[in-house]
Amino acid sequence: MPDRPFPKAPAHPFAIGVRGVHHSQISQINQRAVLTLVGTHPGITNAEIARRSGLGAQTVSRFLLELEQKGLIRRGGVLRGHLGQPATPYFLVYDSACAIGIEIGWRRLDIVLTDMSGEARRARWAKIDPRQDGVVPELAQRLCADLLTVLTARERQSVAGIGIAVPSETPGGDADGGAQHFRHLAAATAARLQREAGLPVLQAESGNAAAWAEHVGPESQWNGSLLHVHLDTFIASGCVIDGVLWRGGTGDGARLGMLRCGEYSLDDIASLGALDRRLGRAGRDILPDDPGYWSWDGLTEQGEAWLEAAAAALAEAILNAEALMGFRHALVGGRLPPAIAERIVQRILDIWQPQIARGATLPNIEVGRIGPSAPAMGASFRVIHDRLFSRDMPIA
Repeated sequence: MPDRPFPKAPAHPFAIGVRGVHHSQISQINQRAVLTLVGTHPGITNAEIARRSGLGAQTVSRFLLELEQKGLIRRGGVLRGHLGQPATPYFLVYDSACAIGIEIGWRRLDIVLTDMSGEARRARWAKIDPRQDGVVPELAQRLCADLLTVLTARERQSVAGIGIAVPSETPGGDADGGAQHFRHLAAATAARLQREAGLPVLQAESGNAAAWAEHVGPESQWNGSLLHVHLDTFIASGCVIDGVLWRGGTGDGARLGMLRCGEYSLDDIASLGALDRRLGRAGRDILPDDPGYWSWDGLTEQGEAWLEAAAAALAEAILNAEALMGFRHALVGGRLPPAIAERIVQRILDIWQPQIARGATLPNIEVGRIGPSAPAMGASFRVIHDRLFSRDMPIA
């Protein structure tokens, strides 16, 4: 009898995305693991890398030599006076790789150049109206070109690419600069930069990028478990769990601004747009970075009322998010002076105090360390990470 045709069965969920890995990719993944250990443990030795990675000492030595020949790491002075053979410490060469990060915000364009130290080496910024479609890509390209012209030929060769951060969730609809409009701006800007600068471009969501900047930035103490709330015209947020950026079902990550706090969203209460509305500044061309925006020495009754309402809404939203995601650190940052962020954090702690007194385990809350440029910084860090440290290798 002839074989009967059977309908094609759908792929089992366990099999989705399963692909083989070539031997060459395994080698590159292991090399990246060695580079990550050098980057996260400055002065680490061959023996310690082998112990932590599980790779053989000869394999580690080969990878270290290859990374040294690429100029990514350097040897320190030989360590003597210890048991066993003298050991050689290894360190990253911070300026051997750098990247440009761009945040297309609601009223501002931020551009930074960072290297593997996590510090911003150069920065540019400009006021923008994101509704002017053609202006933003041209301005971003011009500021990037200006930034690149001050680099030496060697520094120019070390630029790994460009990261662009844009919001993923904004109230008001596309006509008012909503998420779809920002994605369009990011795509147009990426196309122009790839054409004019000849560099690869990686796109990210602003909240995710800001959280990543806090995760990998200098003096990070969050142990790969954090929520970052970035206060701007609207609220951007991102979460890192066990060292991995949490992306959620949509890929956009944590969207705390959309959480309901009573009949309003967190954006309606705690964003700087909400503060602008309270102060009657809506529509005025003044940014949080401008002198005169923050005159907290009596910011007026409305400003104090905003701070109180923002802290209460953030306290509720952070606890709800922690119950679902399990992060241990919550960071408050954005386009506000550190003194204002510190007041918000202290007020949140005051609100939490009754639960703390009863022995509840609540997340540690602090002011973020990166500051207003966290989305742009995180976008640049993602480029460096994906180029040199990520173990998610492309499948051949």
